[in-house]
Amino acid sequence: MTRAGYVAITLAVGLAHGRHDPAALLDSWRQWDTGWYLDISRRGYFDPATAVFFPLYPAAIAGIAAVLGEPSRLAAALVLANGGALAAIVGMVALGVQEVGEAAGRLSVLLFLSYPFAFYLAAAYTEGPFIAFAVWSVVMARRGRWGPAAGLAFLAGLTRVTAIILILPLVWELGRQRGWWNPWLAPLAGAVPAAVLLFMAYLWRRFGDPLLFLKEQSLAWHRHPVDIFTVLPRAAARILRLPLLDETRWVQTAEVTAVLLFAALTVIAVRRQPLSFTLFMVGLLYLSVASPITTGPYYLQSAGRFLLAAVPGFLYAARLLAGRRYLELPVLAAGSGLQAFFVGLFLNGHVIE
Repeated sequence: MTRAGYVAITLAVGLAHGRHDPAALLDSWRQWDTGWYLDISRRGYFDPATAVFFPLYPAAIAGIAAVLGEPSRLAAALVLANGGALAAIVGMVALGVQEVGEAAGRLSVLLFLSYPFAFYLAAAYTEGPFIAFAVWSVVMARRGRWGPAAGLAFLAGLTRVTAIILILPLVWELGRQRGWWNPWLAPLAGAVPAAVLLFMAYLWRRFGDPLLFLKEQSLAWHRHPVDIFTVLPRAAARILRLPLLDETRWVQTAEVTAVLLFAALTVIAVRRQPLSFTLFMVGLLYLSVASPITTGPYYLQSAGRFLLAAVPGFLYAARLLAGRRYLELPVLAAGSGLQAFFVGLFLNGHVIE
């Protein structure tokens, strides 16, 4: 979907709720995690539950709000998120042209933007900045530019703990290109852990527990590690118990479908893409399903959103679809249509992740 599409849906939802002025319409995007990021940017880490949110994004929001004033806070969050999304798109084009050619590279971006959960690139979430740091880190590593690759990985690590999926791909690229005994090995392998350790040191000083960001996933968000081979059967069983017309059923169905689709693409592409891409995808898939929410209907909550970062999956899907117009258009239309439906629900306060 385009930003014009998001604006149109925002206007429609706003008018349906009697919101007419720009500030009220913008406030429609103050949903779920956005509120946490805004509160952290305003008050710091004021509660143990906030420890699950890594610091770079709320710190950037706080910096802008300190200059422009409190009324700019939500707008700053949205601008940062959308700026990150733009950088991620440019990075995908660069990686796609480099790895699969111009036509497939551009198609991969269209698939990325039509993915049903891609509206999180427009929301005040960390998806845009994180994917930008991650994809550009991989681009730099593939080009043998180890300093920028490590620096971008460090920034990704300050944005989301998910950045740990970058460690093996970056180390593999270094070993493949320059050999394993190389002075860049420690910076590349240690960039993400250094960022995480920095945040852990802050949590230790603030709350007395450096592992609080992991513990609060269970205590506050009810996420618990499980055997990953039981996740999809349990998710399917929970979906089947939901009423047919309940949107939770269809959101969770989309989550499971995304996991299965990207897992299949990863397996098919094993011998057809760089090993670093496969390592990236395996890590992302594992983190997407390893700690489901064990209470309530949203068993695989956020899996679809996390898989928005599956850049190698979008690249390989584009390779499969490139030149097959009879498949390209239906896939793009179906994804965009479902995304538009999800955006409408999200702006009405429904849990769509």
